[in-house]
Amino acid sequence: LSIFITSCDTNNTSLLPSNAINQATKDALNATIQDEYRAQAIYERVLTDFGASTIPFKNIIRAEEKHAQSLANVMDNYAMDVPQNNFKITDFPSFATVKEACAAGAIAEVENIEMYDKYLKLNLPTDVKNVFENNRRASVENHLPAFNNCK
Repeated sequence: LSIFITSCDTNNTSLLPSNAINQATKDALNATIQDEYRAQAIYERVLTDFGASTIPFKNIIRAEEKHAQSLANVMDNYAMDVPQNNFKITDFPSFATVKEACAAGAIAEVENIEMYDKYLKLNLPTDVKNVFENNRRASVENHLPAFNNCK
């Protein structure tokens, strides 16, 4: 039985030492936040190319930001360094049509679901597992259907 001593940050929030989670969990958190950052940049590219009110991208990009923030919060709880979002919209090509962008979005969401499925097989702390399950559920129940229904 290991006992971890917690420390407090300036917000008086309990922090667990980064050694409270294993390397596989750290790697999963880093991979998932990078995937959320990547999606944000791609969807921002679509909004730049086709207009800020382009559906479903204007709604889904906000969800991706929330997903990344929930991952960052968990990383903060384990005193992990949260990586910056270094993706730029210029890292991704433009799509010819919104329908083409939606098809690519659907593929990206399927890949996102598969990524979370893979990491949910790990022995994860409850808070990490909950965030992964919530992010995955949003992709399955909201994002993928929105992209598949895109016209």
